[in-house]
Amino acid sequence: MSQNRKKRPPKRRYENKRRRLSQADQFVQVYNNVLKSEAWRNCSGDAIKIFMHLCTRSYGGNNGMLAASMRNIGEACAISKDKANRCIDELLDWGLIEIVSRGSWAGRKATKYGIMMRDCHVTGRPAVTSWERAQVSPLRQCCRTSKDSGESKKAAMEKPTLSKSQEPAKNGKHP
Repeated sequence: MSQNRKKRPPKRRYENKRRRLSQADQFVQVYNNVLKSEAWRNCSGDAIKIFMHLCTRSYGGNNGMLAASMRNIGEACAISKDKANRCIDELLDWGLIEIVSRGSWAGRKATKYGIMMRDCHVTGRPAVTSWERAQVSPLRQCCRTSKDSGESKKAAMEKPTLSKSQEPAKNGKHP
């Protein structure tokens, strides 16, 4: 009877107690104050897709080192690189992301981005909430509410503005 039993493999003596997360087990955390902000509600769907893509590249200790080219972002989010460039500009205008270092085609270096809701590990900037203070301009609000307003598309896409008292300080600290 004991001969028919299968032998168990020997236990490893120094087995890692913590289970490593596979790619499928990882998740993206977006705070409620971001989701309820004016910036989040007024961003286009493609811009939010790019924001979430950049968040998936952040692993907790590399915010500010999120290197991404427009071509890679476009392929990952199934949009053109020109549309990806416009969406990145939109996220920058709303204050959801920042550019830590500009890339260059000649040096074959991609632009490095940082997510504003997290501390930057490159510059040491604490998490900033500039997206909470961003406001939609009256022209943009009027174009969103009335469909037959006759406003041009250019006026509808006017960039959000921060007043002088709302702009974050240069050293990254709140006023």
